[in-house]
Amino acid sequence: MNVVGVGIRVFAWSAGVLVIIGTIVLIVAALSLDMPAIERDAVSAAPRPARVCPPVIAIPPRPADMPKDDVFGVRPGLSRAEAEEMLYCRSEQFDLQTDRIEASAPGYAAHTLMSGKLGSETIHVALLGPPGQERVAAVWREAFFDAGAGRPMAEIETALADDFGAPHEAKSLGPNGRELIWVFAPDGKPLRTKAVKGSKTYIQDTVGYLAAGLTTTACANRADLDPREPIGWDTRCGLTLRAQIDPGFGGDGKASRWRLAILDQQVAARQAGPAPMAPQR
Repeated sequence: MNVVGVGIRVFAWSAGVLVIIGTIVLIVAALSLDMPAIERDAVSAAPRPARVCPPVIAIPPRPADMPKDDVFGVRPGLSRAEAEEMLYCRSEQFDLQTDRIEASAPGYAAHTLMSGKLGSETIHVALLGPPGQERVAAVWREAFFDAGAGRPMAEIETALADDFGAPHEAKSLGPNGRELIWVFAPDGKPLRTKAVKGSKTYIQDTVGYLAAGLTTTACANRADLDPREPIGWDTRCGLTLRAQIDPGFGGDGKASRWRLAILDQQVAARQAGPAPMAPQR
């Protein structure tokens, strides 16, 4: 009997210990499972920091005597985070998406294309450089209009001139289209200026104006209006702007769309590597 009694007591004691250990294990497991949920609730309940607008950016502001170089505050030289904040400060409705545009030939750079649509307008931003060190090199703005709802073409052209100054070149495209071009040297000065009649250096300035024509054409061609094209650059060029206004089908002088490309070829050269230099003439 004593042996049986001892065995029973040992079994009961062992069973009790197992119950206690099992209970502890269940409590620890339950706490472990609950912690992430508790932490998630705390994070979701925490107020989001207020957006600072305009955001603080690392690059210095554009000097007053330098050409305007931004779309909605997004300028060449900004980081990706700074560009995003600039656009969200403009509107929280921007749904920014990214894509990778690969280089198609030597002398062109692959870039990350960040795009966002707001109403009838779309903004594209080209980011060049290694991951984490990307910088804005180009910005595009394009607006499309429904049939008969476009703005007058002359009004758009005037608005662009008000924003960016008188274009260095304005020409017709087809029967009614218009193209406007601004080309600046790396120091921010116009790359090509017409000679002033009657000046002492008129002949010399005229020769320089004609000679600069090839360079300005090369610079302007780099500012492709299609943001999905690889970016090219030329070290002789600085900030380059190119706008195109397309007419509607009604022949009423209204636009069906207009596009603007802003490319800083010095930023592109710094971010993408040695720049292709056009043959000197």
